[in-house]
Amino acid sequence: VCSSDLRRQAVADRIGVLHQFFLDLHLLDRIERHRPQRGFLGAVVIFVAAAIGAVGGWHQDALVRADVLQHHRDRAMVGARSADRIARAQRRAEDQSRLAMENQAKAEANQREAETQASEAVRQRRNADMERHEAELQRIAAETQRQLAERRFSQVRQLAGKFLFEFHDSIAKLAGSTPARKMVVQTGLEYYDGMVRDAQGNRELLEEIARGYDRMGDVQGNPYYANLGDVAGALASYKKALAVRANITDPSADFLRDRIQGHTRVAQILTAQGNMKDAEAYLKEAIAFASTGPAANDYKVHDALANLYNSYGGLKISLAAFGDAEAPLLKLLELSEQLAKEGRDPSAEQAGISLAHTKLGDVYERMERNVEAVQHLRLAIGIDRRLSQAEPNNLPRARKLYISYILMSRALRGRRGDQLGSPAELAELINEAAELADRMSTADPTNNLALTDVVNARTLQGDWLRQQNDANTALISYKKAVTAAEKLDGANVSYGDRKSTRLNSSHTDISRMPSSA
Repeated sequence: VCSSDLRRQAVADRIGVLHQFFLDLHLLDRIERHRPQRGFLGAVVIFVAAAIGAVGGWHQDALVRADVLQHHRDRAMVGARSADRIARAQRRAEDQSRLAMENQAKAEANQREAETQASEAVRQRRNADMERHEAELQRIAAETQRQLAERRFSQVRQLAGKFLFEFHDSIAKLAGSTPARKMVVQTGLEYYDGMVRDAQGNRELLEEIARGYDRMGDVQGNPYYANLGDVAGALASYKKALAVRANITDPSADFLRDRIQGHTRVAQILTAQGNMKDAEAYLKEAIAFASTGPAANDYKVHDALANLYNSYGGLKISLAAFGDAEAPLLKLLELSEQLAKEGRDPSAEQAGISLAHTKLGDVYERMERNVEAVQHLRLAIGIDRRLSQAEPNNLPRARKLYISYILMSRALRGRRGDQLGSPAELAELINEAAELADRMSTADPTNNLALTDVVNARTLQGDWLRQQNDANTALISYKKAVTAAEKLDGANVSYGDRKSTRLNSSHTDISRMPSSA
């Protein structure tokens, strides 16, 4: 647009110059007017001068106008270039603006997409939270049900434990309790046989079941407890306990104690059956594993080991290996005295010391080391009397005192016995032993162990009275021995044999009495 205007201006300038030129031609007219005055040559001179002036002026004007035109052209070109740059800049600005608008549109679209995704994420998170909450509620409900079931099961187990153990222990010392104890054993075995099938993987429950089998075996036929005479049943229960414990891993002192006691119980039954080799193997195995592990020096473990060494000494006594029995019994005394120093259970700890003295007194008396025997037995009797007086209705305490009386009387009747005690002391021991046996049998008339004690005590008393030439009183003692022997339960072979032996012995002793008796 600017270039076109400049061209039109240049044309107009040229037309103006020509117009001026022709206007100056009127000089010719002036020449004509001056020719008469100056002549023709003058007129020409004037004309030429005028023409030259006109042409010079015109040329000067043309140059000026050309410069102006060139200036305008330069300006026009500069303006055109500026306009072109402006146009290009404007187009770039428009392109950038368009690109910016497109980017903004994309950004807005991306923002909308992000907002949509965020909204979806919020929705999904809300759904996930709801699902987690629902799952947590279900977990809590399941956990509540599980805890409730475990609590109810625990309550049932506690009730069963109270019936099987606390109830049994509460009646074991009462008169006429043997039938009830048999019923407890039968019920207990059925209970544990059913429970063990469902307890796999539950260590605590399996340990409880194993202890239950041990307790059942004690009541059935363990010779170290007031029992029902079922030795075979006791061994079966103990072996069930061992089988359960074989699948348990537990480093605690309680479990180690239970393992030691389980092996000891089996050894006690095997000893009673005459299987000394296997019994000793169980005891040695228990001694080996009892000395290892973090709980080896625990009070409970030492208590169990004391009981084990007691059984080990008893096994050697059964084999008449009295010299071999001394070492385990001295170990029993050592452990018992260590336990007593802690004073956790004074009665039981004193009973342990008394047992060790009694066993050592028995061994020394059999080895004819009567001085040592009497020393240990006097200590045992002193402890047993105190414990029995503190618990007059405790039959195990009464029987322990009875055994100490019997062993002491045997020691005083042996070689050099008259030098260790007086006849009056011996008579007192024998009579108190017989009275204790009668009292225990009266408290539980169907208890085979109590009846056996009566046979032994009354026979010993009869022998003593006969030696003192008191035939009438001796006959009374022998008759009481016969009556007790006839009551013994013959279902068990060992008791049946003992019954026959004592019955024949008592009848023989009566037949030896003078006819005047």
